[in-house]
Amino acid sequence: MSAPRPTLDELLERNKVVAQTHKAPPQFSHLPKEAKPRPDILVVTCADPRCDPAYFFATRPGEMVVLRNLGGRVEAIMPDILALDVLAEFKHIYVIHHTDCTAIWMSEDAIREELRKVPGADPKAIDALPLSTWADDEKSVRDDLKFLRDSSLLRKDLAASTHGLLLDIATGLLKTVV
Repeated sequence: MSAPRPTLDELLERNKVVAQTHKAPPQFSHLPKEAKPRPDILVVTCADPRCDPAYFFATRPGEMVVLRNLGGRVEAIMPDILALDVLAEFKHIYVIHHTDCTAIWMSEDAIREELRKVPGADPKAIDALPLSTWADDEKSVRDDLKFLRDSSLLRKDLAASTHGLLLDIATGLLKTVV
């Protein structure tokens, strides 16, 4: 049996409790450019709530930037990676996929078939969607690292400092893949 899901009102009440002890970080607009905090690490990972870098890395606020999407795939969010790097000048990118990912259970054809059922959906737009499913967790990590390292737009020093990991959902342990 699944846990009850919070309503928006419940989440807003929780936020009020958090806000009572909130300590505002420095506002970027008030800092000189050279004093702006820049995290060294960019993490790209899955949107699955079981794959939360703040939890499995036990991070403190501001230690890293996290981008999340279906499967933690990099190609779909490459513009975000590049734009954020221009601002932050990252030293490392960690691509983290995980076991028991929903993307393994789905096929691109099945997703497109469901989308075609949406009233008014444009079939050409559906066919053009850059979907990404896979059958091998470690291969998907290796593919993403190859994509980053082969990119002509990513700084070469950053491309050389990318790492691919796989989170085991059952144990909570990370394993280096690349």
